[in-house]
Amino acid sequence: LQNVLNTFKIFTMATPEKPSSSLKREGLNPAELKALQEKLTTEFTERGLFTNVYSDEPNDVSEPHAHAGATLVTLEGSASIRLDEGEWHTAVPGDITVIHEDQLHEVRAGETGWRYLFACSQEEAQRQGL
Repeated sequence: LQNVLNTFKIFTMATPEKPSSSLKREGLNPAELKALQEKLTTEFTERGLFTNVYSDEPNDVSEPHAHAGATLVTLEGSASIRLDEGEWHTAVPGDITVIHEDQLHEVRAGETGWRYLFACSQEEAQRQGL
């Protein structure tokens, strides 16, 4: 878990020049995923970010949109995510996706649904009514 967190700290320094940000962490067991969720929720909160866990129903679609940036940590299920009209990638439990400010993105929940930790600025959360 510490290796995941160390990699995450480096990874979250991504810039808009690196628009398709995705960190693959396949193979985490349920206890490791729970620890990752708790640690990242604490870290995000300490940074002043809004966090919440959301669940999308199987095959739910989020049409292309943009907002003030977000970080998504897949906890259960899967989702196909496309950033900036690029290639689709599949996020599975343990994967972290960083969406930069005003970056176009869309999401399709997998066949078993998608549960994920969502983090964004307090201002963005308020703008979205979260």
